Amino acid sequence: MVGRHEERGGAVGLVYSGFRLIDMNDCVIRTAPHYVTEGNAFYQMLILNYVGNGSGMVFGRQQAIEARLYDTSRSGNEDYLLQLMLAWNHPVSGVPEYQVGYRNRPGSLSKRTHYMMRNHLKLLGELRGLLPGIDPQTLVWARAQIHDYYSYILLRHGRFTKVFAPWHNVMALVLDPVSYVRRPLARLRERARQRDQRARLEAEGYHGDFFNWSPTTGMVLDGTLPMRMRECVALDRARGRAAASPRSSSPLALGGI
Repeated sequence: MVGRHEERGGAVGLVYSGFRLIDMNDCVIRTAPHYVTEGNAFYQMLILNYVGNGSGMVFGRQQAIEARLYDTSRSGNEDYLLQLMLAWNHPVSGVPEYQVGYRNRPGSLSKRTHYMMRNHLKLLGELRGLLPGIDPQTLVWARAQIHDYYSYILLRHGRFTKVFAPWHNVMALVLDPVSYVRRPLARLRERARQRDQRARLEAEGYHGDFFNWSPTTGMVLDGTLPMRMRECVALDRARGRAAASPRSSSPLALGGI
């Protein structure tokens, strides 16, 4: 990641890689699907946190200062906010390798589902004030995506947490009905594909310690992509064209597209 950042001569806001979930003994629990993109990719990040965790990115000091660094008054989404600010101001670059082991630690903040969800939705509500010119429709899609994700997470948990899942389902339907209707079939296809990939990896002997895995062996993100990713790619390309215009006075035309 450092090498890629140096190759780009500081022209990118952040460089990121894929990651694997590991336990307290460094053994791989799961390989997260890896979405690799290059260039202007703010709206893609808004609809899908393709970096995935604060350990999986490299960025320049001055660019981080311009992006206001980590907001230490926040808890649970300060890394995601920094990612968004960097991607708003600069292009991004993803390396295809899996270079990060993200430790699945019992009692970690990320396990507090309701807390993380509430902070994420709050952040999305603040972005219009933080980033003038942001596309409001994409913010709606992002909120729908979050509600759908947490509904899925809550249903996987036991006991009383399941009672909150229907409300998140309703919110996802209201905010983005097209994606809501299409998502279940895509999710079923993706689960089947991931089962096949996991079986192949196990047959090839990929298990155990994180460092025994080849960094190029992983899961390709396909059917799990948000339904609105195509629209987000188009918005990011439009921002790139606006930034390339002679009238643009900033790297990515921060006033909007």
